[in-house]
Order: sequence, then C-alpha cells, then structure tokens
Amino acid sequence: MMADANNKPSASASLERERLLLRSQLSAQRLVIMQKLDPAPVASAARRYPRSYTMRFISEHPDAVMKLLGRALLLTLGAPALKTLMSALAFGKLFRAKS
Repeated sequence: MMADANNKPSASASLERERLLLRSQLSAQRLVIMQKLDPAPVASAARRYPRSYTMRFISEHPDAVMKLLGRALLLTLGAPALKTLMSALAFGKLFRAKS
C-alpha cells in the first residue's frame, strides 16, 4: 500500500482498492446472471462446446449419427450406390493411411 509523508493512504492506493472492490462485485454479478440463464451449470467446460444442440448431439453420439446417416443414404441412393460409395471411402482411408 502506498503512503505519503503523513502516513495516509495515497489517492492511487484508494483508487486501486476501489477498483478491486468493483471487480469483485462485477464478478459476483456475472455469476448471478449465469446462474439465472443456466440454472443447472455443466460441470466441465467441454460440455459447453459446441453450443448448438445439434452439434452437441453429433459429437456426443457419433455411432448413432453414423447409423442414421447410413440408413438415410441407403433410402436415398439405394443399396448398389451405397456399396460403391462405401468401397470408395474404404479405399480412400486405405490410401490415406499408406501415405
């Protein structure tokens, strides 16, 4: 803490104390607002990203998404086209792994 010749706190020390007090009040206010917006906060920061429910579902359930995507492709393209597509993808993975 800074003091002048009369051992009184200087104006800059007083301003610093006031700044720290305001920062703590703002921090507490932000926590209150966050709790009002999201009453059940998520334990880890990893669950907060991605924010989109769709992307969160895709990232948390990749197997279910792949099955759903496979069935959708099967319905739209048909079995022969899907087999060709899957063969091409497998060949691409094999080629990429070798290089």
